[in-house]
Amino acid sequence: YLEKEERTSLYEQLHRAIASLTPRQKEIVRLIYFERKTEEEIGKQYGITQQAVHNAWNKILRRLKKFFQLFS
Repeated sequence: YLEKEERTSLYEQLHRAIASLTPRQKEIVRLIYFERKTEEEIGKQYGITQQAVHNAWNKILRRLKKFFQLFS
């Protein structure tokens, strides 16, 4: 388990990392994590292919990973 200060620090880092995303990227994170939508469902919602959503998701993950490497 993490100490309260460590949890707060991680929460703040996550908040900053998500804030660094574009509005569309934030929406994809919300749809995948909070609404449990599939890439295919998101693609249909936005009129794009599942592959385009997949590529966007991978880009988001790379960006978040890079953010945490820079600020940890």
